[in-house]
Amino acid sequence: MGVGRRASAWALAIAALGTAHAAAAVPQEGAARAIGAVYRVEVTLHVDGFLVRPAAPSGRPQRVMLSPGERTVVRTGTAFAVTPDGILATSAQLVAPDAADVVQIAGPRALAGRGTATNPAGLRAWSRRATPIEARVTGIRLWPAYASGRSPSNARALPARVVAGSVVDGVALVESAGTVGAPALGTVRNAREVALVGFGRAAPNTPLEPGVRLGRVAGGLEPAGGPVRPVYSIEAASGDLGAPLVDADGRVAAIALAEFDAAGCRACVLTASVDAIGASMRGAGVGTDRGVAGRALDDAFAIARTGDVDGATGAYRRAEAAFPALRDRADIVGVILSRADDAERHGRLTALLWALVLVQLIAAGALVWRALTLRPAAPGGRPPKARTSTRSTSR
Repeated sequence: MGVGRRASAWALAIAALGTAHAAAAVPQEGAARAIGAVYRVEVTLHVDGFLVRPAAPSGRPQRVMLSPGERTVVRTGTAFAVTPDGILATSAQLVAPDAADVVQIAGPRALAGRGTATNPAGLRAWSRRATPIEARVTGIRLWPAYASGRSPSNARALPARVVAGSVVDGVALVESAGTVGAPALGTVRNAREVALVGFGRAAPNTPLEPGVRLGRVAGGLEPAGGPVRPVYSIEAASGDLGAPLVDADGRVAAIALAEFDAAGCRACVLTASVDAIGASMRGAGVGTDRGVAGRALDDAFAIARTGDVDGATGAYRRAEAAFPALRDRADIVGVILSRADDAERHGRLTALLWALVLVQLIAAGALVWRALTLRPAAPGGRPPKARTSTRSTSR
């Protein structure tokens, strides 16, 4: 093998070594880390009707009252723990809808069967003139997320309430004593690849098993006078309202606010940024803390990346001891062990590749040394005779 070929083999070994070190986490792992903090939200909204301003200046306001069976609207969404003290973040439109939100939510009921155009353009025109009558949230309930096959048929609902001062930029906080100890999620900026963990695709017979969908940042939308809304290429559904979009480390990059459909983005979700989460927490006087379970999970995944299975399992057991409900969530320990196995395999591959690099270096060095020290043989296979210099002397 010549020096050039040896150099090529060395380059390939170095490239493979870089690949071995690139065993980075992926968004699916982030979803597994986050699911222990995720809850299904059910909100009951009561609306008596609407007062509708006339389309013509000479007209009179009209009261459009809903029938008793139409006055209750039940909506579902997603929330996630942001502190270990029972505080969760979600969509303000879900748990604390303003007048415009109520019109959007219950307006179609008022128009149905009343001879008013219900196409998008007609609904928008009607919505601009409508004001809710006696609209209020009458109940907020939470259910923890469960792993596939572990969802009980009689899961207990956890009552919750909106935290005062927390409704900021599309985000709201809710409080529930039943979520105390949950592994709170941290936040991250500028995550390009994310996983949405929400209940928008939950099956009717397993409503407490969230779905995970992967996507990438697709841009941003800046409403007039409002904050920039990051847009991600993820197909969302109504049950994803308030769901976290997490990176590979389980940190929240944004909160799902609404489905978004525009040119170049036919299956996207409009979100609130982590700045809105921070503003909501400051408005409510809530500090940031991952909690014992959250920090232990961080330790478990960090240790797993070193290949230490026992250490990673021990850290996870500390998280489970701090928040026993983790055992009913996704198979987090399975993900941790898988990560540890991957790290161990990559460690063995790394050692093998370094050995290959060392062998290549030794072989290349020997070849160069031989080329420098050995002299070419003379024709006939005999080494050339050494030249001697003679001097003539006069007597």
